[in-house]
Amino acid sequence: MDPRFWLVIAFFTSWIRARKVDGQCHTTEYSVKGMYLRGHTFKNVQVGLHESCYFKCTEEVTCQSYNFVIGQNICELNNRTKEARPEDFLPDKTRYYMRRLTNRVSLGSIPQLPAESCSEIIASEGGAVEFKKYWIHSDGKNGSIEAYCEGGWQKVNGKDPVCFGTKGNMYGSINITKTGHLRTMKLIHKNGSLHCNSETSPSFWGCTFASYGKNCQQL
Repeated sequence: MDPRFWLVIAFFTSWIRARKVDGQCHTTEYSVKGMYLRGHTFKNVQVGLHESCYFKCTEEVTCQSYNFVIGQNICELNNRTKEARPEDFLPDKTRYYMRRLTNRVSLGSIPQLPAESCSEIIASEGGAVEFKKYWIHSDGKNGSIEAYCEGGWQKVNGKDPVCFGTKGNMYGSINITKTGHLRTMKLIHKNGSLHCNSETSPSFWGCTFASYGKNCQQL
């Protein structure tokens, strides 16, 4: 056996098993035997040794993780991680799963790797996302757009707020560029208020009036 080959394998194994040393934090993640990520494979690669799968994954900019088919020596390169799609992380005794550890592109950060939603980005990256533009699917999986994410919410009005009021039938408009079913929508008050008559105090979203009891008059 070529000693250089053993050196590469030894380094690879040691590097994956790196732990906290001298006060420095290192990423530690092992392969998950008997599990695989279903439905997110974009490329199959035949290899001689299972260690080669990791290097095949690092050659693809969109590779987030991979499944290895035991006995067939097939690498299934995935464009998602088990964190992004936990519902698709399933048992299979003929496979094992491994997440990419180095130079992994964050979900939604490039046009080649759009996310389904802002919530999927949070799940994939393990925390709150920075308020900026991300690549999000706009029409199923047929197209993508740049959209602002704020927490798990996609801002449909972009960066600038929408202004509206009651005087002169003034209203703002938005252009929703994403198709599909709308699960939830919310309005966030930034500044200003509405004053409908001299008998009620200003409010954010509508006007209360004695004739309406506890109901709010439509904006």
